[in-house]
Amino acid sequence: LIDAADAPQNDLDRQLGDYYASGMDLSAIEASGVSAIQGFLDAIDAVATHDDVVALLPTLHRTGIGPFFMWATEVDHDDSSRYLLWLAQGGLGLPDRDAYFDETPAAVSLREAYVGHVAAQLVNVGTAHERAAAAADAVLDLETRLAAHHLRKEERRDPDRTLNRHDLPALSTLAPPLDLPGYLLSLGAGAATTVNVENPAYFAALHEVIRETELDALRAYLAFHVVMAAADALPAAIDDEAFDFYGRRIQGKKEQKERHKRVISALSSDMGEGLGQRFVEEAFPPSAKQRAVDMVEEILAETKMAPEP
Repeated sequence: LIDAADAPQNDLDRQLGDYYASGMDLSAIEASGVSAIQGFLDAIDAVATHDDVVALLPTLHRTGIGPFFMWATEVDHDDSSRYLLWLAQGGLGLPDRDAYFDETPAAVSLREAYVGHVAAQLVNVGTAHERAAAAADAVLDLETRLAAHHLRKEERRDPDRTLNRHDLPALSTLAPPLDLPGYLLSLGAGAATTVNVENPAYFAALHEVIRETELDALRAYLAFHVVMAAADALPAAIDDEAFDFYGRRIQGKKEQKERHKRVISALSSDMGEGLGQRFVEEAFPPSAKQRAVDMVEEILAETKMAPEP
């Protein structure tokens, strides 16, 4: 990757090298501030109605930002030769549903810390200090109401609950105010004719939860989820705050991974096929492949020659 950044041999090298170099250029990241997500933040600030919130979701979801729910493609559970689009419950900043309702001291303390974390990140992207605490409380309240409609972890492991194929007419009637067929079209998945809905009851209830939430709270919620999704690519104040809460507090980690390892991990996620291609070219040349083929052929030959037991 360093070589690809310094002296790319082809277009793929240039893409990989530019990605790696940009992730490692901490000075440029600090100088850029939140400009990488400013377009999303501006779109959120422009939200004027509850319908605007719903209309903004495909734009956010296409970029890997997941307020309210998530989408993914998996092998079709009815036909393994095909893929199936899933719509799944989501939109929570705490680890799972139970974190919002557990009344043990540890869980209460975690929620208090979460409110502080949300407030800190909102301040980091421009929310006034005097408004941040109230906005963070509103985010927790909204997510608690969303969590009330979530399946529990053990329920999500039950295929009888989570395998719920919907064709487009059924999807339309599941949650009419969400216009889920229109959402798929805006998402770029207009070719999908059937969708698996992990938790139909969640989607049926979602619009009412949105409609009953004040717009200021919705804007704070959306802005926080943008920051949460992009934190590790933003300035140190945001990245460190995210690690303090999710890394240290929730996962028990003591320190961040080295920067180059984190950038390589992100690159592997975003351009894994291209990175793999270049790695194979460097580490597994044709001569190595031929040695492996020769070895297998010799093993097979020895197996054929072995006497019957």
